[in-house]
Amino acid sequence: MKKRIKDFNTHGFNAKLREGTETSSKAKALSGAINAFNGLNELTIINKYISDKTGFVNLKMGADSLSLLEEYKTFKSLEGTINLSNYNEDLTDWSAKYKEELREFFTTYWSLEESKEINDVNKILDKLNEKSLFLRYSIFKDRENKMTFSDSQYWMYLQEQARADRKLKRS
Repeated sequence: MKKRIKDFNTHGFNAKLREGTETSSKAKALSGAINAFNGLNELTIINKYISDKTGFVNLKMGADSLSLLEEYKTFKSLEGTINLSNYNEDLTDWSAKYKEELREFFTTYWSLEESKEINDVNKILDKLNEKSLFLRYSIFKDRENKMTFSDSQYWMYLQEQARADRKLKRS
């Protein structure tokens, strides 16, 4: 059985979609920093790389001596805040796969039991809607909030219809 949607948080979804384009400049900066460090993408590995390359214990001085200080600062500030795998190839927006994950995250579904119950009620309503208009007018909720059929109401509608048909024949 296909999952039945209960609610979709459009506001949250759209806000998260906007975030993809708004943070794209940070994603590009992080990607540039990773590329500057030959694809290294963990701070401990980058620290070791700088230390091994320069021999400096002070990592900022080491990064500066490699002309990578800005990239080092960028990586340190953005590490763990941006997941590049969620972006498209040119890092301008979320990837289609991640957008689909977001759509799923912001969607709430009915349980299987609830869905079955709703489907059962819809089948009953479809059958009722196939009936004549006057028959449907004769169905109402009683004081106990139960659906009830009124024979007298139905008979009244049929009499009114018959009266209207006779008037049409006379005209």
